[in-house]
Amino acid sequence: HEWVVSYSYFQLETKNAFIGEFGERRLDSNLYNPVYYGRPGFGSGSATGTFFGNDLNSPMLTGRTKLNSFAIGDTLAFMDERILLTLGARHQAIKVDNYSSDSEFETAGVRTSYEDSEITPAVGAVFKITDQMSIYANYIESLAQGETAPSTGVTNVGESLSPYVSEQKEIGVKYETERLGLGLAYFTTSKPRAAIENNVFKESGEDEHQGMELTLYGKASENVKVLGGVTWLDAEQKDTGNASIDGNDVIGVAEWQANLGAEWEVPHLDGLALDTRLTYTGSRYADDANTLKVDDWTSVDIGARYIVAAGNQDVTLRARVHNLFDRDYWASVGGFPGRGYLALGAPRTVTLSATMDF
Repeated sequence: HEWVVSYSYFQLETKNAFIGEFGERRLDSNLYNPVYYGRPGFGSGSATGTFFGNDLNSPMLTGRTKLNSFAIGDTLAFMDERILLTLGARHQAIKVDNYSSDSEFETAGVRTSYEDSEITPAVGAVFKITDQMSIYANYIESLAQGETAPSTGVTNVGESLSPYVSEQKEIGVKYETERLGLGLAYFTTSKPRAAIENNVFKESGEDEHQGMELTLYGKASENVKVLGGVTWLDAEQKDTGNASIDGNDVIGVAEWQANLGAEWEVPHLDGLALDTRLTYTGSRYADDANTLKVDDWTSVDIGARYIVAAGNQDVTLRARVHNLFDRDYWASVGGFPGRGYLALGAPRTVTLSATMDF
């Protein structure tokens, strides 16, 4: 028997403010052939179609989420540890408070909140065929926060959908030597689908995900470490109540994703290592009807770390360049369902950091 007991606590607070304009100030553009405009000179008040949400100089608290989790599990070993069976349970508690306010019309703040908890199981099994190769399977459930209605365009602004229990199943095989490891897994998971229907934000069917993942990790040579993988993911809309979109891809989910990273510990320079990472994300749909598609993208990061001694402690200095070639890409697609939001990826970014061990 090998027992594990864990506890975790998470709290998130969000703040937001916005300003926009409708009506005659509308500026048309096109996803595939963009039209560029100067920044609008927003008017004041609803007469010009301008709308406000809170104060841009002092954003209002719009939400608070608290998550508590207590878990206990036991891994039982049989046949000289060739068979491992893990049995566990987790008690999760979630508390959500959402706030909304329309400063233009000076309406009173509206709060939607809820508390919920669940005890969920976790089961896993591993069979070691040889010292290098294993097959495994696992099943786990998790309590997750329901989505929140957007701040405009719906009659239930700020309303939180009910929390839900997601289920994930996975089977796979792993092969490990002293230098390298390979893994191949098939997994499925599902979650309720949120949509805006008749100006109401609500649950409408579910998003079902299934996929396969190939991973590689270990040492390519004495001084070079590698970590990478390729994922194929089929994310499908189901039971939506709309035959024209049933079976379509889920907004913002790429069918193919891949990444490969490598770190080189420079010989004869103790403490110095150079690294690089290649990230690829396939094309994604931006609408439920799957008529708007966002291109795939690839980015390259590079970095370096150097460990120096400061007295009796080690200090790790790091420098990184993200998006080395300053690639323009859409990092996120979808936003609130049916809104078609696109979020730009970060441009070339340089970060410096220092970490001290105690």
